[in-house]
Amino acid sequence: MSRGRAALALLVLLAVGAPFAAGGTIQRLLILVFAFAAMAMVWNVTGAYPDLGLVAYFGLAGYTTALLMLKSRLPFVPAWLAGGFVCLLLAVLLGRLLQGFPAQYFAVTTLAASFAIRELAAGWTDLSGGGAGISLPGGASSDRLTYFLMLALVLLAVAFRRSHPAGLTAYALSGFVTGLVGGAYAFWVGFVEPGTMFNGGVTVEVVLMAVLGGVAAPAGPLVGAFIVTLLSELLNAYAPAIHLTILGVLLVVVALRLPTGLLGAAKAASGYSLRK
Repeated sequence: MSRGRAALALLVLLAVGAPFAAGGTIQRLLILVFAFAAMAMVWNVTGAYPDLGLVAYFGLAGYTTALLMLKSRLPFVPAWLAGGFVCLLLAVLLGRLLQGFPAQYFAVTTLAASFAIRELAAGWTDLSGGGAGISLPGGASSDRLTYFLMLALVLLAVAFRRSHPAGLTAYALSGFVTGLVGGAYAFWVGFVEPGTMFNGGVTVEVVLMAVLGGVAAPAGPLVGAFIVTLLSELLNAYAPAIHLTILGVLLVVVALRLPTGLLGAAKAASGYSLRK
């Protein structure tokens, strides 16, 4: 077994054992870290499809999961998977419609799509509950179950990256995984409403995590997720009014001053080259 695989196996073992040793606060923080890390990993490989509206998949799957459980009485797992496949289909549709357009058109269109879906969720009160939101039947999921769901999605994202998908395939799978994260999150909190499920700050944080950790480093998004999640929790607690402003400024600074991210800068300083 190579050192890289041995290190990965050790990390997985530690992650599996963590919820049995960590307290509730640490467990909930790790749930957020894993959720964002999975999204950052798959966003990181979309290449020619620069998605600035990834929160559309997060929110759409959350609502799909909630509505299927509430209206159709589906159990969580089939409703959750259906939410992921709805996002996959949307990603294929957007990818095909915008194929061949310059990257900036794709970025703006996906951002606009996230706004449009948010407005649909807010305005279609008979179906979505509008601004009041809807509660999932049975209440919220347990922290431990959600922890393992998010850990599984991180491992899925790792496998996704190692398969080296490209083009529309990469973008479609990115939408699928992001949707699964959104559905799992909705089940965890037991409630969905437009402001939370389509919060543009999710996109900002995911992009910042990928860039901060290093887009060329396999572990970059995970490192970025740990740092940004901790920073975001502190900002939410002590400076909520300027939370997104600080993260946005940090994203610009990192892009300009650390284009290869923290891991890229560390490897360059130590004399090693990055390997995908």
